[in-house]
Amino acid sequence: MPSVSLPGKVAVSTWADLSNRTWPKHTADLPTWPQPIPADQGLAYEKLSGSGYATTSGIYSGGGDYTGPLQEKIMTGKVTEADLELLKVEDFKNVGQFQIVAKTVQEGLKTVAFLVRIKGFPPGEKFTPFELTQHVFPVTFSYNGGDRKLPPTSRKLLSMKLAGGFYEEIYAVQWNLDSTAEPIRDFAIRWAVYPHGLTTGLRVEQSDASAPPLEKD
Repeated sequence: MPSVSLPGKVAVSTWADLSNRTWPKHTADLPTWPQPIPADQGLAYEKLSGSGYATTSGIYSGGGDYTGPLQEKIMTGKVTEADLELLKVEDFKNVGQFQIVAKTVQEGLKTVAFLVRIKGFPPGEKFTPFELTQHVFPVTFSYNGGDRKLPPTSRKLLSMKLAGGFYEEIYAVQWNLDSTAEPIRDFAIRWAVYPHGLTTGLRVEQSDASAPPLEKD
């Protein structure tokens, strides 16, 4: 997994091996996992609902489905801005929804970056597959056990390539927390994986410094 190179003192947590060899208790497509998948720095990767189970290559959301009118456009990467209003939550079935929970937080936390590496559909002309999902199931950040969910302040596609016969994207989102009135003691990052997406890596970076927004190429 690459880095977004945050300034300041940075704590990094990664999930690089999500295979069933390493996580044999996560191979059944249950509503939730029997236990989280831990990382260093006290962070844990949890399944909230929907499809997602460990395979030889990663966490596969093979039990999900999309039944809406944009099936062909999604498969060919032809979704346009005008099509977005046709994306409806109810057309997504058993979508894998996950979260990373941080019980240990970088002191003086000012910036958090979340990176996901996922294989699946081809790159779109306007939106990557993971980015397209965010229009229906946006990535959110909450803290101190609260219900308020903050959208990312910036986002960026870091890479897109053909790997093992499937397109693999690495996508990053970032939160600037300068305006937070209270010290952050814990946080949760929540996101969804589109049907038949294969998650092969995750990374969270925490910094005690304010970082500039992610710049799109």
